[in-house]
Amino acid sequence: MYICIFVCFVSKAVHIEIVSDLTSEAFIATLKRFFGRRGKCSKLHSENGKTFVGANQEIKGLLKLVKEPDEKLSGFLSAEGIEWKFIPPRAPSFGGLWEAAVKSAKYHRKRIVGRSNLTYEEFLTVCIQIERILNSRPLCPLSSSADDLNAYASLNFIHIY
Repeated sequence: MYICIFVCFVSKAVHIEIVSDLTSEAFIATLKRFFGRRGKCSKLHSENGKTFVGANQEIKGLLKLVKEPDEKLSGFLSAEGIEWKFIPPRAPSFGGLWEAAVKSAKYHRKRIVGRSNLTYEEFLTVCIQIERILNSRPLCPLSSSADDLNAYASLNFIHIY
């Protein structure tokens, strides 16, 4: 199982999806689940894969999917009106926002799971709990008063009810 992390550039909200494999079909299903829960976006940004050099076969498969989307993935993105942009080669700092989310998700996963083997349901539960933790981080204060400790978090934008 793999984790796909989506980060909103506006609200800094994090959305975590579990992916079964690195095929186009699995990625399209992941995008559809994401759109179904959070709404469709017009642009996707990702790294260009240069950082995967020397990685194992699974990561190389993901790199191939990202760099050379097959007809299914290209057709889906085109039909949905989604533009997929890549950061410049050798400029990983351009992906700092999602890299920070990945680092935080890994940190919490290691603290919660350790080396335990989880069932799908347990893994899904942990991922959702991590998503909640990441989205509850304060972004900015609600007021300028030093006595007011309340702050806006990404959750304020995701869960408006």
